Amino acid sequence: MDLIEFNCNIKQFGAVNALEDVALRALNRGFFFKILKGIKIDAVHPDFLKCDEKYCGMFLNEGMLRKFAERPEYDLSKRFLCEALAKGDECYGFLNGDELASYVFQSADRD
Repeated sequence: MDLIEFNCNIKQFGAVNALEDVALRALNRGFFFKILKGIKIDAVHPDFLKCDEKYCGMFLNEGMLRKFAERPEYDLSKRFLCEALAKGDECYGFLNGDELASYVFQSADRD
């Protein structure tokens, strides 16, 4: 990261976030480190439950997931899949025909 990019980051995201970015980049030079963030939604507005007709939302079974794990564009590693299925995690996905448009895993040990 150069000084111009750093200044742009300060203007766009603020000084604290820009410094955090520099720190994480420095840390990643030594070893891989990633912060994963998520959200939990308790109530969904009904308008957001409507889906374009070309998509079909469903829970994906193990066979479907293993088929999608064969395709690198879905970024679904076999190792992750085996660990998730062993824990009893579920996967909800949206299909556009035979293509996986989106997916999310839900932990079996959720509250």
